[in-house]
Formats: sequence, structure tokens, C-alpha cells
Amino acid sequence: MKDAAPRATEPNRPRLRAIRVPSSRRVDKWVTFPRGESRGAGAIIDLSAGGLAFETNEPHGLSLGQALPSIEITFAGREVYAGPAVVRSLRDQGKRHIVGLSVAEGFLPVGHAVELDDRARLAEEIEGELKRLARVSDLPPVLKSTVAETRYYLDGLRRKLDEVDARLRRLPHHASERLGQAALESVSPALGERLTYFARRLGEIAAHRELADQDAYRRYVQAEVGLLLREAPLVRRVFEKPLGHAMDYEVLALALRGPDGPTLFARALEHYFCTVGPAQALAQRVGELARRLHVEALACVHAEAPLRILAFGAGAAPELAACLREGGLGHCELTLIDGDRGALLYAQDQLESVRARGRVELEARFLQYHALELLSESAPQDLLPAQDLIYLPAVLDTLSDRVAARLVTTLYSCLRDGGRVVGATLVRDDATRFLFEFVAEWFLAYRDEHALRRLTQALPPDATVEIERGETGGNLYLMVRKG
Repeated sequence: MKDAAPRATEPNRPRLRAIRVPSSRRVDKWVTFPRGESRGAGAIIDLSAGGLAFETNEPHGLSLGQALPSIEITFAGREVYAGPAVVRSLRDQGKRHIVGLSVAEGFLPVGHAVELDDRARLAEEIEGELKRLARVSDLPPVLKSTVAETRYYLDGLRRKLDEVDARLRRLPHHASERLGQAALESVSPALGERLTYFARRLGEIAAHRELADQDAYRRYVQAEVGLLLREAPLVRRVFEKPLGHAMDYEVLALALRGPDGPTLFARALEHYFCTVGPAQALAQRVGELARRLHVEALACVHAEAPLRILAFGAGAAPELAACLREGGLGHCELTLIDGDRGALLYAQDQLESVRARGRVELEARFLQYHALELLSESAPQDLLPAQDLIYLPAVLDTLSDRVAARLVTTLYSCLRDGGRVVGATLVRDDATRFLFEFVAEWFLAYRDEHALRRLTQALPPDATVEIERGETGGNLYLMVRKG
């Protein structure tokens, strides 16, 4: 049989680019090269099919373009290349020297290097998880017993309610609804008492421990009871964070909606979680904040120009719609800023409903803009017309004190003389904090009056600062007046 004729070169065919792969230090990869009568060596930090880069403490007399007659490359102690190479680059980085080589054969087993790194990374990941699991013996016995009791209780309750659900599905709809509601009314007080006790015990165990200990406790609680408690739609939404954060408008909608869910067990859990902690505070905040916005807006009304209101991190803006329904504000120009397009569309529908009822004359614009992007602007006050009222319905709950203080100062600069900034935040002493953090990973900023006042320390001397506690006790309101 004749040998196949060589394929003709395709001049217009694009050449494949060599892929560069950073070399992980999890696996030893070394190059050795001639250095006078001996040999030098360096750790590989970057490689491609046609060459590599390595680092060394000494340049060993290497020069650009120098041909090296014989180098050896090893991955995890195994030789993968032996042959000539050429020095293509030399770069100093302090006490380190980075040398780039091209190999004569034009091929290195990059895939093998990547596989070695992946195997080492996977082994390290599994080893870390095994070590973490082994630390269960170091957890406080009181934590393990508290969690075990709660898991036993929840498992048994779910089995019973699932059995009731199965019976109710065989009944007519109205009868099923009535009996289902009766079942919820029977179980809710006892379940609430049990979960309140669990929350209080978690706080007593974790509140004064180091963050590393709290992280270990959180992992343990999630592993043991997380799946059970996350059958509550609110808790599941917060934990999964489909929009990348745990304060999206659907979380507030769930908190306002109350006991809803696909099963009796889920509805019973939802009833509890919507009536405690941050979920309850957020639901109560809508009415509390709406009343304060209306009072502040009335103080800013002037005949010669429209009333300008900015909702910063607006979400679906239910408090703004409630404020406008009260009337008496004249012509309003509204600006709503939020990173979630869905929230802004929902807010647009709510405001259109207010406009249709004729309670207020308004113009509105909706800006899909991440709230914190404003802090990167050199002159944010130039992006917006001067505002009469700026409010932050939930942004402060998710920010550190340093970032929150910068934001308050920045928004203050966007006010007209006599304008107001109103911000809401959660009260610090919340007994359910660790329950929500451990089960739902709902990490929020809880503040007392002193911490909230510190957010205004960088404001000009003409700023007037007031702090009020909400009527239901779960929220604090910061109110700053300019001039």
C-alpha cells in the first residue's frame, strides 16, 4: 500500500493559538537547565504547548535569545520533556526572576499538567471537607443536643402533616381548605414555641464565639436541619439568592404574603418565619416608612417647583406607593433606582395604579442601576437633579458601617436646601438573628441608635440628624435634614 500523500497546506486556514495555563503550586512542576558545570532549576508558573515560564532567585547568567542545548521538565517527579529550548523573555520582580522559554519541539503536555492540578485541587477539597466533618467532635455538646432535639421534632411534624395533606387531597377543595387552615391553627403555636426556643439557644451558644466557631456551627446546623427549615418559601428564597442577594423584592413580597407554601408543613414554617426577626421587621417597615415619608414629603412641598423624590435601592417601592396614596403632595417627580429590572417593572405598575386613581400628579423614571455604583462616581450630585426627599428602604441593612456612611454622605450631597434623607435599618437586639444566619445565610447589618448615628459623622455641620424607633420596635429610622 502506498503511503498517503501529504495534505496540501491551506494558506487561509487560521492557526490555532497556544493556550497558556497558569501552573498551580499544588503539584511540583520544575525545569532544570545547564548552568556552567552544573544545572539550575526553577518552579514553573505558566506554560503552554510551545513553552513555559519559571521563576528563580538567581538569573544564572541567562540572556535573551540564548539557546539551551538541554533542559528537562518534570511534572510531579515525572519527566515530560527533555531537549533544547530558547530563552524568550527575562523579567525581574523584586528578588524573583521570571524566565520564559520556548521548546524546540513545540509541544508540552498541557492537558496532563491541568489534570494533575485538577486532581490535586480535588484531593485538597475533599481533604478539607473530611477535616471539617471530623471536627464535629469539637462542637459544643449543648449545640448538638439542641439541634438533634429540633431535628427530631421537625421530622416528626413533617411526617404527620404530610399524612394530613394526603388525606385532605381526597376531599373537595373548600373542605380541604377549611380543614387545612384548622390544622395550621392547631400546629402553629407549638411550632412557634419550639422554633423560638431553638433560636434563643442558638443565640446563647454562638453570640460570644469567634467567627470561625460560628461558621462551624452554621455548617452543622445547615447539615442537620437546613433542608427541613428551608421548606419555608421565604427561607429558601433567602438561602438560594437567585438574584445574587438576599434583599430582593420577592423576599419582601413573601414576608408580606404570610403563610403560603406547597404543603401544610411549608405553610406552618412560613407562618413562623414571617412573624419573627427580619422578615417581620421588613413587612412592618412598609407602613412605618410610608407614614414617615408622607410627613417628610409634606414638609418639602413648595408651590414653585415639583416635589422630587428619589427611591434609592427602591425594590418594588410599596412604601412609596402607600405614601402617594395619602395625597396632598401636588406634582411629584419620582426617580427609582434599583439593579433588578423585575422590581422596577412591578414598581411601575404600582405607581401607575396610584396615578390612575388621581390621588397625585406624578412623573416617574426608572433607572436599572446598582445602588453602590453611585459611590464610584466622582460627582454623583451631577447625575441627578437636586432632590427634596431621598429614601433608602433596605439598602442600609446590607452594608457595612463604612460603606453605609459613605452612601449617606453621598446622597446628602444630592439634596436641595431643606431636603431630607430617610433611611431604615434593623434593630440590633434580634433574638432570631442566628437562626436566620445559620439556616438561610441571611447576613444583615443590625444597628442600635449609636451605630446608626455614626453613619452621619462625615456630614457637614448644617445637617440635622434625628433617629426614631419604629412603632413595632423592629426598625430604626435615620432622618437627616439639609440646612
